[in-house]
Amino acid sequence: MEQILRWDEIQWRQRAGKNWILQGDANTHFFHQFVNGRKRKISIAFLDSENGEITGQSEITNHIVDYYKQLFGHNESCSFHLGKGFWPNDLKVSEEDKVELIKPFSMEEIKATVMDMKENLAPGPNGYGVTFFKTCWETIKGDLYAMFQDFWKGQLDIKRLNYGVITLIPKIKEANTIKQYRTTCLLNIDFKWFTKVLTDRLVPVASKIIGSNQTGFVKGRNILDGVMVLHEVLHELRR
Repeated sequence: MEQILRWDEIQWRQRAGKNWILQGDANTHFFHQFVNGRKRKISIAFLDSENGEITGQSEITNHIVDYYKQLFGHNESCSFHLGKGFWPNDLKVSEEDKVELIKPFSMEEIKATVMDMKENLAPGPNGYGVTFFKTCWETIKGDLYAMFQDFWKGQLDIKRLNYGVITLIPKIKEANTIKQYRTTCLLNIDFKWFTKVLTDRLVPVASKIIGSNQTGFVKGRNILDGVMVLHEVLHELRR
């Protein structure tokens, strides 16, 4: 039954995609209603702030930009520095690991990264999705390899690729303050390759240089381990 339902879902998704491709730009009443309804849903008509209600597109935009600039902007430089002997030797990057981290990129490494990426993701500002690069790999692999070599040599203008579209998603219904929205950023797929390749190189080293008391955000560790340890400590103290 689950397999039949899955086939049915795939069939409807394919039919819907075909209809959108053939009729998505049609000047019909249905598509006008769909576009207008979606626009009403994602539009922010007003926001509440400490200085009262903010209305008007330009005022709302300035308020949002100022809020996130203050939240994620640059901080003042810190005068504190770690001493040379702060990190123990077993938590430092070895010479062998250092060579693996900074070695030139290989074609096999790039291909594995591209083929491992999930499909059906939203494309970035340039409009190219993962499926395009996987399907056209044999045609564009030479250009991708050259781009990675320029990146390794420091000759690639990475700022032209590191461009994203930031969108606000409400956390609750009828959100009316900026804190009730969360941000999502659509990045170009070709920029994600660099971060993914570097992440794959860093994963084997991360477990060595990050202390065992850091239980979250490291492959092979679980953030709930800290909760379990705390629970066991409190249980033992109470007993």
